[in-house]
Amino acid sequence: GRVATLIQARVARVERRRAEQRFDDVRGLARSMIFEVYDAIRVLPGSTTARELLLRRALGYLDRLASEPGADTTLRREVATAYARIGSVQGQSGTANLGQQASALASYRKALAIFERLAGAAPSNRQAQADLAAVQRELGTLFTSVGDAPNAFNSLRASVSLYERLLEGRLHGDELL
Repeated sequence: GRVATLIQARVARVERRRAEQRFDDVRGLARSMIFEVYDAIRVLPGSTTARELLLRRALGYLDRLASEPGADTTLRREVATAYARIGSVQGQSGTANLGQQASALASYRKALAIFERLAGAAPSNRQAQADLAAVQRELGTLFTSVGDAPNAFNSLRASVSLYERLLEGRLHGDELL
């Protein structure tokens, strides 16, 4: 019985490692699709349909990852960063986008919710605070472009406040990582 239990435990460890490797491979592929492939096709004439399809698939994948219970901090940050990237592609002014401001707003809000949780869980982590400040800035810019001054003001004010806190920490030599 003991030998069978040891063999089963070893098989389970091997299978877990394989599953983790496959998961890491899929994460890498998704990252490549969102950040590299999209950039490569965005300048091709007639690529709008392909870009929209790529974003729809990426959003479906991100939504599944975002709902994973117990996901680690690195994965959560990757998901939030990808949501913010997709928001930019969907409708951020000043960049090549698909003109989908409402979809961009939804993607930025998903990124914001994740970054808020990460920053709240690690208030002294400079990267988490900087990520939150950046997505607040992007949201503020998007709100400005759609004429929503109150939300633009609130997002930009939150961004400036976070950046000021980060800068003060640097000036005072705080170790925030």
